[in-house]
Amino acid sequence: MLSVLAGQESGWDFLNYHVYNAYSFLGDRLNQDLSPAGFQSYFNPMIDLPYYWMIGQLPAVLVGFVMGFFQGLVFIPVLGISLLLVERMNVERSMAMLVAIAGVFSAGFIDQIRGVSGDNIVALFQLSAMYLVVSNLVDIKQFKKKALIVLIVAGVISGIGSGLKLTSATASLAICFSLLFVSQSFHHRIYSAFVFSMGVLIGLSMSAGYWFYEMYSTFGNPLFPQFGTLFPSSLATSVAIADTSALPQSVVDVIIRPFVFLFDPERLHGEDWPQIIWPIFYVVCLMWLVNVAIKRRCVNEARDELHEDRIKIVVAYVVFGFIFWMMLFSIYRYQLYFFMLAPLAILVMVGQMGGTRFNKALAWFFLASIFLSLVTSLRTMGSNGWADRSIWSDLSQFDLPIDSSILFVGEPMAWISVLLPKEVSIVGIGNNFPASQGHKEKVLSIIRERTNLFAALPIRENGRLASVNLANSFVENSIFTGTKAGCDAIKWVLAHSKIRATYIEQPGGNESLCRLGVREKDVQSYNNDAAALLKQQKNVLAQYGYSLDKASCQINYGYVGNKKFEFNVCKLK
Repeated sequence: MLSVLAGQESGWDFLNYHVYNAYSFLGDRLNQDLSPAGFQSYFNPMIDLPYYWMIGQLPAVLVGFVMGFFQGLVFIPVLGISLLLVERMNVERSMAMLVAIAGVFSAGFIDQIRGVSGDNIVALFQLSAMYLVVSNLVDIKQFKKKALIVLIVAGVISGIGSGLKLTSATASLAICFSLLFVSQSFHHRIYSAFVFSMGVLIGLSMSAGYWFYEMYSTFGNPLFPQFGTLFPSSLATSVAIADTSALPQSVVDVIIRPFVFLFDPERLHGEDWPQIIWPIFYVVCLMWLVNVAIKRRCVNEARDELHEDRIKIVVAYVVFGFIFWMMLFSIYRYQLYFFMLAPLAILVMVGQMGGTRFNKALAWFFLASIFLSLVTSLRTMGSNGWADRSIWSDLSQFDLPIDSSILFVGEPMAWISVLLPKEVSIVGIGNNFPASQGHKEKVLSIIRERTNLFAALPIRENGRLASVNLANSFVENSIFTGTKAGCDAIKWVLAHSKIRATYIEQPGGNESLCRLGVREKDVQSYNNDAAALLKQQKNVLAQYGYSLDKASCQINYGYVGNKKFEFNVCKLK
């Protein structure tokens, strides 16, 4: 239901590569195109294939419902793990339900519920693997024959998730490391982690092995273009991980990283999604570690070893997962796999330190976390409405000759590939691909193979105009704009507030006597930004020795849901 309410996905990743990658794979375009979606053009497309098939066969709103349904299934393993840990605590089972809801209802998860970014989907694989480990901990501890099967199956499930989206490999690593904290002999702990990791490799080869082989045989790098320092390619500069902008910059930055979620989430590419779980987990975990150390030295009491092991393995999974995530990515949505068990870890750690006397306060804390996530995420709900189809155009757009190459200048725009003739060769320039001199030569080589050459240049949306038009759609032909008193009220509000709009009187209007308009300085600001973007696009083309044939330029457009995107399509000379 949240997915349907959220509306059609139209985020940056969707527009850039999720649609294109599936389209390219099914159309065998690996050698026909070149980096239309930047370095993401070469991500494993397997996770995008079901979505791409659905948007071609099903009504868009039904696709949204199906995507939300499968993402929501992750609640089942999260709840299962929660029930296993609270069953030996003096805690009502409803608390397990609450921490499971708090784990799933993070701002990042809800914001992606309408989308195809894949993090919510692979979380189902990673948390299911974690549930298998926790629920079979008795066999793993005793190292029964069943333990071997459980660890391999859990590893395969986790590995499939990691292969579908490599950023979730941090979860596979975290599960592997958490197995080292089970109360076994050192030899058995190492062996358990080893067996699980073998399962991960099997699962990884199942979901990504073919694509790794395809990348290696084509470009000499199974992870092309990333990790170019290990697998050099003439088409790309030697980079390790392409997006390192959110990584910690100092030791102090590492230490305070959990608080960034609350005070500066935009640093983690989390827009303005404040999160209170991580700071509390950080503080509680430090207190719990001190408490455990003191108890082991000073207190001699009966211990529930199985329950303690379950707590240790869950806490270790969250802690190591957070550390791996922080050092490799530090991008907000990639920590979902660990966040989902963080509320449960807080509950059990507080329970070990203070019994049940803090349960009521914790319940209110988890409710506050859920409320904050919902309020943060629901602001964008419905921002892009549904249409009959997810991607469409009501005219014969992008009608290019089949012997053409088209340069996508900038990003994200690879989604319009599905609106082009399939014979057209698509090349991305001026995007985030770590282009080398060899890449430039390859671009020119592809261009020379075709008779006609075009460029598609995205036209920046006038966000202020869109906001004003949205506001007018709510107030026009109503008591506000249909009467003189209503118009006077609107005029007064605009004069005494910081609302970025101007008042326009329509004395001859049939039903609306007034409306909102865009301020002159906002119009000028947009025009300046548009001119700067066009200059940048021309400079990118000039690097390849081409310029726009201005007389040939036409505005073409396509829709994602009911959102219109405009592009200048020009011949090059």
